[in-house]
Amino acid sequence: MEKKKISPWPAAIVAFFSVIFIVNFTFLYFAVKSDDGLTDADYYRKGLLYNNKITEERMLGWNIELSFDGIPKPQGNTVKVDIKDSENRWVKDAEVMLFLKRPATNKFDSSVTLYLKDGSYSGIISIPLEGYWYMDVKAARSGKSIEKSFKVKV
Repeated sequence: MEKKKISPWPAAIVAFFSVIFIVNFTFLYFAVKSDDGLTDADYYRKGLLYNNKITEERMLGWNIELSFDGIPKPQGNTVKVDIKDSENRWVKDAEVMLFLKRPATNKFDSSVTLYLKDGSYSGIISIPLEGYWYMDVKAARSGKSIEKSFKVKV
């Protein structure tokens, strides 16, 4: 009597699609569970008021410049923000905040209050990772504010 051979192809096809199924659902699980940090808080309201914010900033007429003492490094950076008004005078009575944001995640985001020292607003920041960072400066005075974003490589 002859034994009938069973083909391995049906089992191989089932195994192949099972692996694809498991990998896809693993990626789907991690995509849903992880936070990418790319959505700004209250983005819808900010979008609606964007044109008003631009107009307010133009009327205020401030110019903001960001600089560091030396090349930006991961720890112990002294950051300096110079703010001048539309007549090129130093603005010395503003409240200034610096927000550090990582482009790909909000895990390392932080903020620092900058204080007036020698005509500029300054503070010390630590940057936990090398790479590109967004440093957003927000200056406010008398209920009006201006924001400027800088992209810095550490």
